[in-house]
Amino acid sequence: MEPKDFSVEDIENQPLQQIDIDSNNNERPNPNLEESNPNLEELLQVREGEAEEYFPPNEKESEEQEKKVPINEIPVPSFTKMANADIYDQFEKSQKVFKSKVEKFLPNMEDYFITPDNFDLILETLEKRYPKEGETQLLQWKLEDIRQILGKILIPDSVKPTLDNAKVLAQYISEMEGDQVDILELCTGAGISAMMTWKEIKKANPDKRCSIITTDDALQSLLVAETLLSLKGVPVRLVSKQEIQNNSVFGFDGVSLVLSEASDIVNYYALVEKNFSAVISDHGINYFEKDHHHSIVNQIPNLLKKGGVFQVCALENEPKMSLNYKKMALQILSFGKDLSKTIPDAKNPYEIEEVDGLPYVRAINSAESAGLYMLLREDLKNLDIISFGKYLKSIIGVAKVTKKLAKDVKSPISYTASLLEGSKIIPNDKDQKLSIARSLLFVK
Repeated sequence: MEPKDFSVEDIENQPLQQIDIDSNNNERPNPNLEESNPNLEELLQVREGEAEEYFPPNEKESEEQEKKVPINEIPVPSFTKMANADIYDQFEKSQKVFKSKVEKFLPNMEDYFITPDNFDLILETLEKRYPKEGETQLLQWKLEDIRQILGKILIPDSVKPTLDNAKVLAQYISEMEGDQVDILELCTGAGISAMMTWKEIKKANPDKRCSIITTDDALQSLLVAETLLSLKGVPVRLVSKQEIQNNSVFGFDGVSLVLSEASDIVNYYALVEKNFSAVISDHGINYFEKDHHHSIVNQIPNLLKKGGVFQVCALENEPKMSLNYKKMALQILSFGKDLSKTIPDAKNPYEIEEVDGLPYVRAINSAESAGLYMLLREDLKNLDIISFGKYLKSIIGVAKVTKKLAKDVKSPISYTASLLEGSKIIPNDKDQKLSIARSLLFVK
């Protein structure tokens, strides 16, 4: 006789004491079950919070769940030279017009400057690529926010700490063995730090492959960075979950843009035990609340290989920015005066004015300020009033956003240093009591 077939319907309303199956798939009484037991339908109605009693978690599955790549797919096409040839041509033509002036007055910015016209070109390009409000939860930056943050690239003083850090890191990379450099950047911003870091490392180490993974939770940030990096000649690509999971990003000699929370990507790489040559964050993780900041910084040593570097740069809450634009205009208009000999003052980097006991920066006494003023003077000599006006507007805009963002720093560099024994602050309080921004360096 063939075994009797049965289904849930056949048994769902019978007491469980009658439900037991022998090896031939036949029902038989089960003496171990009491008549008071519920029927199958009742048993399946597991009360909330009791599921684990019936279905204990599979430890292996839980571990795999934790290792899932914590990034979002980027819902826009890449910005490629082939698809945007006219934009690239327009960008290069404008750059050539300014190149000789930048080489003369701002030699350190030769590889990084963009002209005022190209600043507008990037914003116009971004406006076309931006997702409309409501299309994505990731819409966090308005175009005006980006105008101010990207505008830093027009003001050498604003990006000097970033460039200094990139040069220092490039020297550390030169001392590391091997020809593969893996760097993790937390909080992409406008891509300025990624651009400078990659270029400085390649200049100092042309034979090394440099893979920078930079992550931000704002889609707009990645679109700005991709556009800037691509136009400035840095290999760049938008990265998918698959590429992170199979580690193919580490063979790419360029910058990989990842849509993810900083803490999520840090936790992921700590879990899979990935070691980096460096972890960096430029005006990024110091805006986090202290507990959030602490949780990230606490993982950093685990992410670094021996001799690996951790660099952070952040604005200080004091001094406040309140530039004296009238004095600035008079210096620009002082034709015939060599500002490179009169403005820079290493002992007194700022002109400070105290108001109600609070220090305000009225002028920056740096070689970068002198160079920019002389470049602007050249614009006036050539009657390029439009470029002059755009630069002046950018200086005012960046000063305003710096003043605003300085208030938003929740975890100052001094706090970061307190979490990492052996780290050092640049410049330190003894060397320079007041500084608009400070950096931290930690070597494992």
